Amino acid sequence: SAAREGERERERDGEKCWLVRNPLAFRSSSAMSGVFIDAGVLGKRLEQIYRSWTDKAEGFKAGEGGAAADALAIATGKSTEDLRYMKSIALDIWLFAYELPETLLVLRKDRKVHVVTGKTKAKLIGATVADVKEKHGVEVIVHVRAKGTTGEDHFEEVLDAVAKSAGPDKVANLGWLPKDKHEGAFFEAWNQSVDKRAAGGKIAKCDASMGFAAILAVKSSDEQTNSKKAAFLSAQAMVKYVIPQLETIIDEEKNVKHSTLSSLVEDRILEPSKLEVRLKRDKVNACYAPIVQSGGKYDLKITAQSNDDVIKYDTIVVSLGARYASYCSNLGRTIIVDPTKEQEKQYAAVLKAQEAAMAALAPGNKMSEPFKAAVKSLQDSGQSALVSKFANKYVGFGMGLEFKESSSNLSEKNERLVEEGMVFCVSISLAGIENGDKSTGQPSAYAMQVTDTVLVRAKGAGAGGSSHEVLTDAPKQWKDVTYVLNEEEEEEEEDKENASRRGRRGDGKGEEVLGKRSSALRDRQDRTAEDEQTEAQRREKQDELTRKANEETIRILTQNKQSGAGDKTKEVKDPVAYPSPADIPHSSKDALIKVDGRAETVLLPIYGVSVPFHISVIKNVTNSQDNEHSFVRIIFHSPSAMNVLRDTVLVQRHIREAFVKEISFRCTDLRHANRIVQEIKTMRRLVQQRESEKLERATLVKQEKLVQGRGRVPILHDVWIRPTLGGRGKKMTGTLEAHTNGFRYHSPKGEKLDVMYGNIKHAFFQPAEKEMICLIHFHLYNDIMVGKKKSKEVQLYTEVMDVVQTLDAGRRNAYDPDEIEDEQRERERRNRVNAEYNSYVKKVTDLWERDHAEKKLEFDIPFRELGFPGVPHKTTSFLLPTVYALVDLIETPFFVLTLSEVAVVNLERVGFGLKNFDMVFVFKDFEREPHRVDAIPSNVVEQVKEWLNSVNLKYYENKMNLVWKPILKTIKEDPQGFIEGGGWEFLNMEASEDEDEEEEVETLIIGDRKICIRTSTLEEKSTACSMLCCYVEELQEGFFPYIEEIVQLFVPLLRFAFHEEVRSTVASGMPELLKAAKSAVEKGCGKDAAWVKGMLDFMLGPLLEAIDKEPEALIVVSQVEAIGKLVACYGEGLDQNQMVQIFGCLKKALEASAERRKEREGRKESEDFDEEEAEAIEEENEEEDDVSDAVCECLDEMLKKFRAAVMPLVEQLLPFFAQMLEPSRSSSEHRIAICLIDSVVEYGSDGGATLKYFNSFVPVLLNNTTSEDADIRQCSAYGLGACAQVYGEHFAPVCKDALGKLMQIIQHPQARSSDYEMATENAVSALGKFCEFQSAAVDASGIVDTAGLMAFWLSQLPIKADKTEAKVAHGQLCRLLESGDARVVGKDNANLPQVASVLCKILAEGTAVVSEEHRNKLIAILNKVLQTLPQEAVHAQHAQLPQKAQQVLEAAASGRYQ
Repeated sequence: SAAREGERERERDGEKCWLVRNPLAFRSSSAMSGVFIDAGVLGKRLEQIYRSWTDKAEGFKAGEGGAAADALAIATGKSTEDLRYMKSIALDIWLFAYELPETLLVLRKDRKVHVVTGKTKAKLIGATVADVKEKHGVEVIVHVRAKGTTGEDHFEEVLDAVAKSAGPDKVANLGWLPKDKHEGAFFEAWNQSVDKRAAGGKIAKCDASMGFAAILAVKSSDEQTNSKKAAFLSAQAMVKYVIPQLETIIDEEKNVKHSTLSSLVEDRILEPSKLEVRLKRDKVNACYAPIVQSGGKYDLKITAQSNDDVIKYDTIVVSLGARYASYCSNLGRTIIVDPTKEQEKQYAAVLKAQEAAMAALAPGNKMSEPFKAAVKSLQDSGQSALVSKFANKYVGFGMGLEFKESSSNLSEKNERLVEEGMVFCVSISLAGIENGDKSTGQPSAYAMQVTDTVLVRAKGAGAGGSSHEVLTDAPKQWKDVTYVLNEEEEEEEEDKENASRRGRRGDGKGEEVLGKRSSALRDRQDRTAEDEQTEAQRREKQDELTRKANEETIRILTQNKQSGAGDKTKEVKDPVAYPSPADIPHSSKDALIKVDGRAETVLLPIYGVSVPFHISVIKNVTNSQDNEHSFVRIIFHSPSAMNVLRDTVLVQRHIREAFVKEISFRCTDLRHANRIVQEIKTMRRLVQQRESEKLERATLVKQEKLVQGRGRVPILHDVWIRPTLGGRGKKMTGTLEAHTNGFRYHSPKGEKLDVMYGNIKHAFFQPAEKEMICLIHFHLYNDIMVGKKKSKEVQLYTEVMDVVQTLDAGRRNAYDPDEIEDEQRERERRNRVNAEYNSYVKKVTDLWERDHAEKKLEFDIPFRELGFPGVPHKTTSFLLPTVYALVDLIETPFFVLTLSEVAVVNLERVGFGLKNFDMVFVFKDFEREPHRVDAIPSNVVEQVKEWLNSVNLKYYENKMNLVWKPILKTIKEDPQGFIEGGGWEFLNMEASEDEDEEEEVETLIIGDRKICIRTSTLEEKSTACSMLCCYVEELQEGFFPYIEEIVQLFVPLLRFAFHEEVRSTVASGMPELLKAAKSAVEKGCGKDAAWVKGMLDFMLGPLLEAIDKEPEALIVVSQVEAIGKLVACYGEGLDQNQMVQIFGCLKKALEASAERRKEREGRKESEDFDEEEAEAIEEENEEEDDVSDAVCECLDEMLKKFRAAVMPLVEQLLPFFAQMLEPSRSSSEHRIAICLIDSVVEYGSDGGATLKYFNSFVPVLLNNTTSEDADIRQCSAYGLGACAQVYGEHFAPVCKDALGKLMQIIQHPQARSSDYEMATENAVSALGKFCEFQSAAVDASGIVDTAGLMAFWLSQLPIKADKTEAKVAHGQLCRLLESGDARVVGKDNANLPQVASVLCKILAEGTAVVSEEHRNKLIAILNKVLQTLPQEAVHAQHAQLPQKAQQVLEAAASGRYQ
């Protein structure tokens, strides 16, 4: 209703239906479409009139003591182009929200209201009759005046009703508005009808002006808001346009007429966006033409006009007034150039007089008191002479829908009482003030005027406990309104000669001071004072916003969360290929695979019968060829051996049933096989797409159906749509139609998209100015399907120019006619498209206000002048603020941020002298991740602050980026502690500044802890932590005196939010500190094992907590690695509870990593997915691989330390690694999963603990020995060796396959290349385990016997590249030789020469490939072997050995090798 009380402007088909000067007057019935009257507001205000008519009857009587009015008449005549302030027009707007030309309103005492008007207006009013009568008890009787008549017959009917209601034989008193003089036959006919009856003594007229004035004088809250907006616009016009224009005129000595500046100011008022004021243009108007006066000619009456004289640089009086929604405001200031001392005193007295008058505007005071207070103030200031200079007999007047409410003059004799809610213009206007100093540039007589718009508040409710609020906040202090153009240098008498040489010139008759021109205000050689005042006002507002932000945050955090009933999972039915066997297509027994596209089924020939399989049960299909045959392999969905979570819903439902895992067919028709495979894949892809789209749609909120409008609806032609609707073929433009309850876009190809009004959160209209498109954009509450994808953004646009490229390298002449013609065509097209969109937007707005006012929909237009560049996603965009949002509607993905959803804004990296800063929006919904806009140029930081302040957003400044995830989590966990700690003030950089300006400190309040960090020393802190870790690592137990102190310092830094390197370094340092402590105890430092255990406990809890809350993947890697090293160092100190905590933490880390991967997969579905995005996702996934790798290594340490005892806990994590084996996963993930299998098999198999996984683990290892990735082959080969060692006879059935796989690795052509050497050596090591632990299975394999395999193994030794595996294999060789295993030395010692050669090669490599213990044993064995071998055999081996190995052999043969 408040919106409808305001001024409304409509434009229909290019015809202005509202007056320029009086925008609320109806012009024609055709212009009335889209207009309606609010019955609630009408009824409520009619009740207010009747209540005032009873309670304040004096205003409706025929003179003092006269009879009260029996009826009240409000009549209007023909509308005109002139701006008119009449009480009848004001009452029309107040009641109906519009001026109703040629309309009569007669209110009877018996609560019946007669309305005589034209057909169209009668229809509008008639629509309110029922509601007004039912809810407010007022009966509205509408009389429709026939077209072309004056309505005299209806006048007589109404007057008869008035006379009848007054009673028989009684003269009816008719209250009217005698000062309202309208034009037109209708108004004249009404007056003639009344006068005729008055002359006959049947009716008497009484003046009801005072009664109506009393009703309009007190403003409701909505009316006060309109007055405030009008006053704000006036103030902005004065501050941001009038004052700067005057400065420019004076500074540049321009000759500008008063009338010219007046017109320019009025134009600015009518374009509020140019004043950076976000008010609707169609609700704004000027109360009068701004008045500019100077040069001694002053008229301070409100009817004055600016003359055509040029502005003089003396005393300049400016007054202006803006209207918003027809509510008026007024503002006046006096600008004085080169003022005199006397003018300074007079102006000070004027300000005090105005303040005294405003102070007297208190509820209950008489309206005469402000005048008396102003007079007394002038006298008390010693300016009694000014009392006689008042230009008017009042110091102000009431304002509202009328510019001047004459009954509310603040004059000496007005005894009416001031009431709360009244709005006054308070003006001290003095004219004819004589200039006592003729030597100045001031005129002989000048004027002074200070005018403001003031709202009367309840006593004590205003600023400083006053009872008023000044609405026009424009500077008026002496320093703000005075200019100095001539500054005389006052010199002492003895310095006159020097002064003359410096700045004076003499002509023998005297000296003349040269004027020094300056455009600065007094005491404003720079704008420091003004900047300080602006900053002070901004800070004051920000302080208030801080309080509101904290209150809103605590309200949101502590409110009871209503837990609604959970969504019911829709039951998924089993797929049905055919309803009954009779529906299966039977054909000849050709034993062919067939694809039935209609039933989405594959028919497979099994034992001569065609068996149908629905496509949804098929997981994959492959085709391989071998000579003349093709092998079709069909793999079905079946239960996963390692992770049931990977299974489909269908598999999980039938988990107890028997499953067919795969079927293979051999086909002689290669073409048929290829076609079948292709058809199955195509069908599977289409069904998956369909099901995926169905799932997408299942999450959508159900939209209402579009109701198509009747008749002509607003249509916008030739528009493109983003996101695209998809489909094949050439993209084409379509049309956008606005129907009853939503928009419909459809293209010539029949594609349709409906956007319902109820789903529109924001609607934007952005004309093409500096862009190549003009657009309408809808930001929705709920996703809708656009093509085959969900989206909350829908944009319709038209290109305003063609994209062309000049192929010739030459430069075109600036005066080239073709170039000029092209530019002209582009301008014309741009203007035409903008006009079409603007017209469409206005038509839709009319539709919304008429039929959907409750939705409060409106088109928001971005403010280009407030825009700034930034990076909201990945590329730099130009961000544009709007009334309700911050947007980028040009680049994709679109950026729309709703301002009302923001709690606070944090400006980061401000103050380091950087070129850019970042802006983080923290939302009221703490479950929503804060949005960061990066790389905003630092030169717009003040502009951004001013914008944030103007939209009532609390902002903070920080010198660095914050990690928001742990901060928000802490706030959610302890909201009360957050508020008690000052709320959002922990972000206040200024509050944490030390008195020493060189040292900057930031404060972060987390729960009940307050952490202060010196931002200038963060890097030093990181370096210090790194140095301490180096000291610990080098000194070990020598660092003992400091270990305890450093641990106490490091533990809190695990969650140091301001520097990632600090968190990573201290995590890595924990194991080194524990290792040093353990070493110190072992060396007898005086402490015991309990001290080491206590240190482990002190570290472990915070480390696990830090992993849970760490948002950065790379830091998680360091922290998880630290856990593994702590276990390796002192795992025996862990109790069962701590073990459970560790595994719980590792599980959460894997879950968080999986969730991040899932989110990245979703990004791949975006239409903006490109190579750059793919690279970014790949890099981020590599970080997740590091997390998984770190967890795997940690589990490896746990298994080494606790072996099978820890398997129940390890098994909880196996499903995560099973997922990594899926074909779609990366090779890095495959390697990590296989490494864990290796560790589980090697260390966790005691007592057969892992035997249940045998059938799952071994196939994985076998399949991956042929992987193209050398690392995966290496892990797989190692795992097979471990399986051969621990599984005994259970491994025998697969021994042959495994042996073949290992031989394939070793005998690969590139086996000894640098890339494949590690895999080869692990396969060699595995062969040794086959020889030792699977000899029977090897003999039974048929590939080679154990003796032959042993000889082959020896031929592949030594192992050099993989140092770890080298020690294992060489240790095994040592053990076999010590035991005298005949298979090693061979039959009749046939292998001894080779054994000697291998031993020499191993010993030549030193302890890098063999342990010290085994080395000594191998030396003894070598000596014994050499004693056994004949000399010629030794010489033969010597010739074949490398030089270093030869030296070993020579030394050993001579008995000198040790």
